[in-house]
Amino acid sequence: MSRNYLSVPTGSESGSSSRSKEQRSLLHPPTYERVDSQSQESASIDFDLESENYNNSDDHDNDNDNSTHFSSDMDFEDIDSFMENGGTIPHSLSKLKYLQYTINKTLIRPVQMNIVNPLNELQLMMNNEIDRYLNQFGNPLILKRFIYIVFMTVILWFIVYFGDFTTGIAKGSKGSFSSQRILFDYSKKIINLEKFETDLEYLSSMDHGSGTKGDILMKDYIKKNFEKNGLDEVFENELKTYSNYPSNESTLSVFHTNLKQLITIELTDENYTPLNINGELRKLSLVYGHYGTYSELKQLHKISVLGKDTGNYILLLKYNKEIMVSEQILTAQKFNAKGIIFISQEYNGNKNILQMKSAGLPQYATGDILTPGYYGSKVNGISPEDSKLLTNIPIVTLTRKQGEILMSKLSKTGLLYKDGQYSGNINDLRIDLKSRTVEKRRQPLYNIIGRIDGREQNNKAIIIGTARTVHGPGASYPNFGTATLMNLAEILQNLKYRFNWRPLRTIYFASFGGSEFNFAGSTEQVELDMLPIHDGVYAYLDISQLGLTDEINIQTNPLMTKLFNKEAKYMRSFNVSTCPIQQYGDWIPFLANGVPSAALASPPVKERMMPIETIQDTFDMIHELLQEKGNQDNVKDIIFFLVEVVLKLIDDPIIPFDVVDYVQEIDTSVQSMLKLYKRRIDLAAMLRNILKWKKTSYSWKLWLDHWTDSVWKKGTSSENEENKENRLRWNDHLSKINKLMCHDYGLPRRAFYKNILFGPPLWNEKFFDSHDYNPWSFPGVKDAISEHDWKLADEEVKLVGQMFSDSSEEFMKDLKILV
Repeated sequence: MSRNYLSVPTGSESGSSSRSKEQRSLLHPPTYERVDSQSQESASIDFDLESENYNNSDDHDNDNDNSTHFSSDMDFEDIDSFMENGGTIPHSLSKLKYLQYTINKTLIRPVQMNIVNPLNELQLMMNNEIDRYLNQFGNPLILKRFIYIVFMTVILWFIVYFGDFTTGIAKGSKGSFSSQRILFDYSKKIINLEKFETDLEYLSSMDHGSGTKGDILMKDYIKKNFEKNGLDEVFENELKTYSNYPSNESTLSVFHTNLKQLITIELTDENYTPLNINGELRKLSLVYGHYGTYSELKQLHKISVLGKDTGNYILLLKYNKEIMVSEQILTAQKFNAKGIIFISQEYNGNKNILQMKSAGLPQYATGDILTPGYYGSKVNGISPEDSKLLTNIPIVTLTRKQGEILMSKLSKTGLLYKDGQYSGNINDLRIDLKSRTVEKRRQPLYNIIGRIDGREQNNKAIIIGTARTVHGPGASYPNFGTATLMNLAEILQNLKYRFNWRPLRTIYFASFGGSEFNFAGSTEQVELDMLPIHDGVYAYLDISQLGLTDEINIQTNPLMTKLFNKEAKYMRSFNVSTCPIQQYGDWIPFLANGVPSAALASPPVKERMMPIETIQDTFDMIHELLQEKGNQDNVKDIIFFLVEVVLKLIDDPIIPFDVVDYVQEIDTSVQSMLKLYKRRIDLAAMLRNILKWKKTSYSWKLWLDHWTDSVWKKGTSSENEENKENRLRWNDHLSKINKLMCHDYGLPRRAFYKNILFGPPLWNEKFFDSHDYNPWSFPGVKDAISEHDWKLADEEVKLVGQMFSDSSEEFMKDLKILV
């Protein structure tokens, strides 16, 4: 290689031949004899020394007796030899070249001669010895390649199964499992409050009752958000259900008993009660019934306030956070009231606000009132008059101010309540009431569902759901929960992209329509997908009732109680409490069919405190609260808490159900019934067979400890094929544990509720007043107790006891060999 350190003559004094000779000397400089052992033959190959006279002074511009000819392209060994023979470096050699020469002389050449060359000789000697040895067995080249492949395979195996490096990669750092700590830390960094607020603002920008134009815009917004986030699949289900909508034809007139009209109360489309029936009542008495509890109405009847001939009166009632509206309606119907006028609560001193609460009766079933218990879009339903899910008396809701006007017209006679108001009597007032709504027997509603597929057991899944529809802006409920759902989906999808991560099991995100119509959207979805839900869905989480508070109450199946309490320990900005499910919501169809469910709620939202379910539930109110640093931290922590819980449910190797807690909760409920009803009911069958489940729970705990010791605690972070096979089998059985307690024919007179272990009793009040440990346990037994049908109660106890025995055996089938 030539380097143009010297100038090439181009003047006219040099002819073409001399010009060629000069150029050649630059492009092919002379090479001096090496001092080391290099043969003359090799030197003559590099440079033809005999073809040129390198000592002829006529060939160079400068001739100096004290100088020696030198080329900048000499290799370092030539320079070294030259310098040792007393040569001097010409001025034309650059400083960089001299630096290279110095480094070579002091560092590179000693290392090469003292280390590299001996190692090369050693390697050559070893290769010869290895080849000689391998030659005894076959071709050495082939055998060495085989040994290399085996060696690299062993190295790769050690990296995969014993590596635990903090690389920022969440996948595979614990054997075949994800490093959830990395996922947690990253998810906390990417919580986007600005997007949360933007979503909440849009969702609250208009009324969006089920089946309205506003809801169509909302469901499209959520669907596009899911699609933009890149979920594995996003789909929309259109379902048909009975619905009704406000009209301006309802009227209410008040008369003296002499039929002289006192006042006419103006009713608008805001005096609307979803699932109210159309009807007209004329000249009926008005009686104030406070909250309309069973004990209050029974006392009114006892003191003859309702008259000897009951059935010719309308009840004036207040809403109460502790009493379900549906139970108020059922109780009024039981005492033969012909109609109900509800009084709304006041809000911040404003008495002109109307609450729009549903009049559906989920005690018998949730879902479409015309097709109770089965998917109704392709089946002819019953008539509204024949449906137990619909009230059979007309209902009107008034403002607090309008209600006080009516109460002021009642006499100070009858029963005195705790609020200082008398019931009055049937001779005080007469009422004309006309209730009119616009009925749609097959109105479309829409569910939006997105999915992230699992990588190991993708046929096992959880569902995170929210209600979406409400007649009003719905900022506090259900929009806060919907915005949380959208942000949760985005965070989990970001984890998937950032870390090339997928959960072990599948997760669904569901936005349900029709919640104000007896939770029609979620129920029809369950009825439509009954088989895949029964086989694959092992948990349902509802986050509709989350809100801006520093406390979360979680109503949950006991299988998940320990999970929520464990994750709550890491939350500093809010408190978490757990209890059994004792409230109706979109989780009911899942609970009724044995899917372990949980409803996460902020207490004010759970109790539907004002202005929820009114037109005052606007974004402006929440927007002001979101500007406070404390509330911003609460929102972040709520979302982060959800991320942690969800990741545990979908990405823990073993489904994080606690069978010991589950059995203990059942046993506590049995002991509570024994204490209350031991003189009436023989609980021997339940007490005897619950012991089988206790044994089953110990077997589960024994296997879990064994698996944990084998995989985690020994420091290997790896799982062999046997452990994996056993783990997947246990997961399959855990996913069905609560479904084993479902009866094909459901509860007596309430076939919709298949779960005989957990579910709502027909009458809540009696069991809450009796201090029952869990009023929503053994609903078939509780129904018989409330009707004082002790024979039926004994039969239900025997049925439950037998199912304890059968389900424990079914659960342990194919698993006994593992423990």
